[in-house]
Amino acid sequence: MAAFFRIFDDDLIQEFLWMDCCCKVTDKYLLAMTFVYFKRANFTISEYNRTKFFFALYLANTMEEDEEENKYEIFPWSLGRNWRKLFPRFLRQCVELWARMEYRGVVSKRCCEEVIAIMPSHLLWRRERAEHHSGARRHYGERDQVPRGPSAAPDPCALCGHRAKRCPGLVLLYTSSSSSSSSSVCSATTTTLQLEAEATLPKAKPPCRKAGKARAQRSASMIRTKVPPNGTHGPAVEMWNHRGQHQMWVDEIKSNL
Repeated sequence: MAAFFRIFDDDLIQEFLWMDCCCKVTDKYLLAMTFVYFKRANFTISEYNRTKFFFALYLANTMEEDEEENKYEIFPWSLGRNWRKLFPRFLRQCVELWARMEYRGVVSKRCCEEVIAIMPSHLLWRRERAEHHSGARRHYGERDQVPRGPSAAPDPCALCGHRAKRCPGLVLLYTSSSSSSSSSVCSATTTTLQLEAEATLPKAKPPCRKAGKARAQRSASMIRTKVPPNGTHGPAVEMWNHRGQHQMWVDEIKSNL
């Protein structure tokens, strides 16, 4: 886990966390999911780097978040100014990461909390998302949701009542008054990423509305996802929640601290 924490010493990652001052893309549960993905993919220490972090974070947002527009902000931070030309390749690499994890993209809240419990005092786990930023509320027709990138300053949030301040000691400490619980969603990740790779970023759509579809309906619409050719691991949405295997993994991490 020490190698994972060292990723956040990167100046660009620090700036990225500062930009996401409301923790819509990088709350503690999504960050815990990225660590689980690193373990499931059996990354070596040298692979604990910025590039792999952005792949895992994008995949975690795809699996867990309903408001998918927010995750597009990852593109310019990971790919630079030419992100519009490079993001299809980025999405293919996310699919490769998912395959390397043997299609185990779902992470339970309990699993995330056990990851956090390994070193609960770390500042990273203070990135809690406010309740008013939970759920799915989409505003169409106001403006195109185009990633802003490192050159822009974060928008002040009227709901949170604060502005992001450029203070290195507080980058990891941006917290809100309350947190939203993270729940597991069975996503057709391959289908989603492939569709994104074939299309440009979404443009403004007609009038503002609340996303009213239940997660169960969303999961039902994703049942068309192909099952991996290797049948030993079951469907693509197979959960990794076997207590014995997971406890062995936690004990291994603690022994290396």
